[in-house]
Parts: sequence; structure tokens; C-alpha cells
Amino acid sequence: MRRRLVDAGDGQARDRTVPAVDLRIQLAGAHRAESFLTHQRALPRRIRPLRRDAEQFARKHHVSGSLAAGFMHDSNVNAGPSQLNIRVGDTPASLTPASVSKSDNAYVLNGGIDHLYKSGKPVEVGERSGMLLWQSGASLYSRQYHTYDDFDLVIASLNTGPALLMLRNWRAALQLKSDYLTLGDRALGWFNSVNPSFTWQFRDGELSWDAIYTRRFYHRDIDKGRKGDYVATGVTLGRHFDQRRIAATAGGRAIKFFADDDEFGYNGFELNGGISSDTYRNGTAYARYRFSYFSYDGNDPVFGKDREDLEYRATIGLTHTFNEPEDLLKDWVVNGFWERTHNNSNIGQLYSYNRTQLMLMLSRGF
Repeated sequence: MRRRLVDAGDGQARDRTVPAVDLRIQLAGAHRAESFLTHQRALPRRIRPLRRDAEQFARKHHVSGSLAAGFMHDSNVNAGPSQLNIRVGDTPASLTPASVSKSDNAYVLNGGIDHLYKSGKPVEVGERSGMLLWQSGASLYSRQYHTYDDFDLVIASLNTGPALLMLRNWRAALQLKSDYLTLGDRALGWFNSVNPSFTWQFRDGELSWDAIYTRRFYHRDIDKGRKGDYVATGVTLGRHFDQRRIAATAGGRAIKFFADDDEFGYNGFELNGGISSDTYRNGTAYARYRFSYFSYDGNDPVFGKDREDLEYRATIGLTHTFNEPEDLLKDWVVNGFWERTHNNSNIGQLYSYNRTQLMLMLSRGF
């Protein structure tokens, strides 16, 4: 069924029609799922297990895992505008109540297991000797909302691939990844990726490059136009200060998504920076900021205009590790953060929104 999402301010229906409002909400949910997964892939988590396990070369096989559970408040579950009556340029429009931003609470569960295989045979590169490794893993992420369960998100992931480690010099990896996503109680999509990376280490810092190619498949008919190829590449510079008590990162990425429907295809870039500091015994404070620019390939179907979005995302958090012998939760880590997202679209209030997320997580590695 198709019906009008927007009406003229004078109460007269325009000729433009778009999918039903419920459809727009689901499309927004799909976009948020994509954004979340892309954001997670951009974090430098993939190099930490390699760096950690490289110190355990005495074992040919090493298995590790992690478990996390937490509570989240989300001020804008559906990434919608805050008002029913909006303007797009000089055109007034009215949204149905279902399209306006909704706040909700959710619980989050995240678990994973990783396997590291050490070949035991040194690899000669020039005058240096390195170690060939193979990294594999599986993880499950679940975010379950209290009221708006249409936006419940589950991501099941598998990854595997080789890595070459030259201690205290450089490392390279190639990961094959597969992610299966559900939104609400329905299958959303299946993303398959190839992700090469290279990191050069120097005194008190490192410079990393990575790229990713993802083929995105979708299960729902309303997402047919979203199927396509996502490509991104970028560099990140990391530096330690004050005897490694302070760490700072800065980087950028170029992005292109070749969607079957130009309405969903885009190109753009991201700039990001972050800092963390050991603020007290067993405690670390951190802050991150990311700016993203997206230029869509096709005109907006509602107003027939080129669409450009600017996204600003700021995160402030604190982690505490229970590391004292008398701690009841010894070896557990508690992490709390505040994150604010502002999306500013040239289409106006139809695609512009604010979102605040508060999270408290308890996690442990084993």
C-alpha cells in the first residue's frame, strides 16, 4: 500500500507520493543499522587482539572471548524529526505522529569468541623476521528496546583471515567478514566484506591504513533499492604522550556506496579524532568526535532535490577496570558514555534530527 507522507500546509494533497509512513520508519531503521555496523567496523578494535595475543607466542593456538551487557537510553530510536509540522525550503509539510522522534530504553548484549593460530614458522621480509598468524572469530550483538521493538537490532558476525606480524615494526592483515542483521522480528540483510589493513609502528605511535569492500544484500522488499556495494578507505594516526598515559588519534576516510537505486547511493568522507587519558588508578576517560559528509546520487523522491547530509557525532565516556585483589568484580570493566548525534540535511527538517544515547556497560574478557 502507498499513501502520502507529507501534505501541503494548506491541507491540499500534493501529487508526490512515497511509501507509507511505516515504510519510512523501517527504512530509517535500516539506515541506522547500516550506520551502526559501519561505525563499529571503523573502530580500531581489530588490531587489539592481534597486539595482545602476539605476546603469547608460546601457544600455537590461543582462544579468547568477551562478554558484555548493559543498559541504554536512546532519545531518538527512529532517527526522526522532532516536530509534526516542518518546512522543506519554502514548502510546509505535516508528518504523521509515527514519523516523529521516539525515545526509549533498551538493554544491550554483546558476546564474542576469537581464535588465533600461530604457524610457528618465521617469515622473512627483507632483513626482518616475522610471524604468520590466522585470526578467526564469531560475535553476536543484540539491542532490545522496551517499547519500540520494531527497531530491535541483532547482528551475528563471522570473520577469518591471515595476518603477518613484524614485532615492533609493522603488521598487516586481511579479514573476510560476514554479518547477518535482523531489525525488529524480521531479517534485514546480509553483508559480506573484504577488509585489508596495514599498520606501521614507530616510537610512541602508529600509522594505520585500511580499506573495506562490502556487498550488501537485503531480505525485505522495501529495501530492494538499497542492495549494492559499499567501499571505504582511510588512514588513522595514533600517538602516545606522557609516558603512555595519554593517547590521541586522528584520521579520515573516503566513502562510496553504489546502490541499485540512486536514492540510496552516496559518496562522502569522514574526519575523526579522539583522546583518552588515565585519569585515576584503573580509570580512563575518553572523548571522540566525528564529522561525516554524504552526497546522495539521486534526487530526494519527495521534493525532487539533490540531497546532502552533514553528520556531527560527539562521544564522552569513562571506563573503570576492577583490578584490585579485593574487588568483587575483579577483571570486569564498567564503561559509561554519552553520545550526541546531529544530522543536518539540505532537504531540511525531513531528514535532519538530533539523537542522544546514554550507555552503561559491564564487560569481561576471558
